[in-house]
Amino acid sequence: MYYFTADEHYGHANIIKYCSRPFKSAEEMDQVLIVRHNSVVTPKDTTVHIGDFCEPKDRPFAESIIKQLNGQHIFLPGSHDHWLNRGPAKKDLRIEQIIWTHNHKNDGKSHVIVCCHYAMRSWPRSHYNTWQLYGHHHGNVPPYGLQLDVGVDTNNFYPYSLKEIFEIMEPREELFKAAFLVFENNYKDTWDWLTSPAHGLDGAIPNNFIGTPGGFEEVKNLLIQIDEGIFS
Repeated sequence: MYYFTADEHYGHANIIKYCSRPFKSAEEMDQVLIVRHNSVVTPKDTTVHIGDFCEPKDRPFAESIIKQLNGQHIFLPGSHDHWLNRGPAKKDLRIEQIIWTHNHKNDGKSHVIVCCHYAMRSWPRSHYNTWQLYGHHHGNVPPYGLQLDVGVDTNNFYPYSLKEIFEIMEPREELFKAAFLVFENNYKDTWDWLTSPAHGLDGAIPNNFIGTPGGFEEVKNLLIQIDEGIFS
């Protein structure tokens, strides 16, 4: 099983203040992150860390954290990952370039997922509905298109499993395809509507509302009404 996460900021005391994290010290934060990681990730799993793994610039600190985490690891550089360039890496330490693209399979389904620390306006094969996972913004920048912020601040300091990614992104993709037809294949109009308060949903944002009970069907029904001219 693959897991995805970003913005752990191990050893970074100031991130507690910057992001209002509920910890009294960097040491407490580090231990909570390690415990929550190990509560879901097994030694057989692989975690993709999409940038800003830790603040200290020395590799020994980073490797002291890595050895406490279950599973294998893939690292993409972020804004704070100076440790990636400090000294020789261990043979089992896998470091990728700033953009990592992989075809992932889940329950017999496959999908291309693009990982980059930064939320991109366009990414490899985005016009073919690939998904982009990003971090950096700590939940403060909403997705544009088929994106998801997988930073720890968006998931109660747990990594996202591949299964969870599919559960979140498949309805978004289906909704996007339906909206794209309604808005006459206009990408900007489609995403402006999906990410803005909708009158027919009492001001709720469609892309967020689909995660509520019954929300997906309600949004689909609203699109039908828009297509029929009932709502504008």
